[in-house]
Amino acid sequence: MEKNALYVSDNTYLNKNIQQVGKCLENLFSEDQLDEIAIRHGFIKRKRSLSAASFLSSLVFNNDDTEKCSLLGLKLDLYANAKVNVSRTAIHKKFTPEAVSFMEEVLSNFLTSQTSGVLKDILPPDSPFTALYIKDSSKFTIPQVFAKEYPAFGGYGKKEKGALMNIQYEYDL
Repeated sequence: MEKNALYVSDNTYLNKNIQQVGKCLENLFSEDQLDEIAIRHGFIKRKRSLSAASFLSSLVFNNDDTEKCSLLGLKLDLYANAKVNVSRTAIHKKFTPEAVSFMEEVLSNFLTSQTSGVLKDILPPDSPFTALYIKDSSKFTIPQVFAKEYPAFGGYGKKEKGALMNIQYEYDL
């Protein structure tokens, strides 16, 4: 059985993909464009030593395991890679809804740029179809106490647990 590439002990595959993502982001956005997006979302309000590009780079391309990354790790990464000397407290204060909004737009633009070529191959110009939607859903039982708000249906989760949660995801390619 093949292991998921993200969980193999040799990170060569993962590092290669991260480098490719980095090159794509560099080609897609200039530092000024990232700052404009950050200003539009309220992530950056005035010129500071920590730029939007440095923040993005540190979060996405940090060499540490992101699950175990600490504020100190981010501080050291920012200094090593961007020569930005910022306190852990200042980094902590940057994790705001505005930062999330900024990251969402950047990553959304990145995914759109990566899938647009695929879409052209899948849907040629003379195709009668105008869009491609990918849908997926997951169902899982939840504690009985939620049965009134989230009742199970049919035979799924009906006996002991009696409550069902359904999460559906739709991606407009």
